[in-house]
Amino acid sequence: MITLGALINKKMFKQIGHSAEPKIIGVTNGVTQLNIDINSLDGISHILIDSTIKDFLLNQHLIPRMNLPEIKGTLLNKAKLTDIMVFSPYMFGIKYVVSEKFVNCLSELNVSDKEYHLFPISIKDVVEKYYLFFVPYISNREVNFSKSLLYPDNEICDDQKSYFKINSYQEYCELNERNPMISFEKLTLPSKYKERDIISLQGVVNIYFSQELFESMRANNISSLVIPNRQIILKFDN
Repeated sequence: MITLGALINKKMFKQIGHSAEPKIIGVTNGVTQLNIDINSLDGISHILIDSTIKDFLLNQHLIPRMNLPEIKGTLLNKAKLTDIMVFSPYMFGIKYVVSEKFVNCLSELNVSDKEYHLFPISIKDVVEKYYLFFVPYISNREVNFSKSLLYPDNEICDDQKSYFKINSYQEYCELNERNPMISFEKLTLPSKYKERDIISLQGVVNIYFSQELFESMRANNISSLVIPNRQIILKFDN
């Protein structure tokens, strides 16, 4: 029997994203507000940039232990400062540059530092504190595919989708080789992850925040925080 207390304490998750609106982020490209100086990433670029997903997953545990020199960045022309900023170049495990205000929300909720790591970044002509927000990937090897749902990308807008019957990671890899244009509608992860506040999964674009963390961010008016229209449902094994 599921008790009322269990239902109340059950964590819910939302995928979060960033705004592409010029009135919020300043630029019209909808992609990036900030360029990071690759030369200032010496010592870590071989894992974050010059890598493969396979090598990154093998080495990502090393990243929080690295003591880096000052990382530098430059805002694009007309870009506005927001609490969540998208940057270039692409880096494995680091989706955003975030503000001190964003970090304070993590601290207020006592989010475990095992779920994320911060690298200070110096942005030209900006006095406010900003950080590269690293969230380690959960390998999709850990997905319970028999309790997840995948469908062809061309059915993304369809009410009735033709779901693939997948029972293992190996079957998923075989399907992905035949048809790489597939998407999750539901993901099921091991129960060991259900008490986290931040979840980032290999191959899934948007990271997950617990409902509590999301509400804290919203209550503190974290700028550029949005909820994507399409949410991949996140479940956990019992």
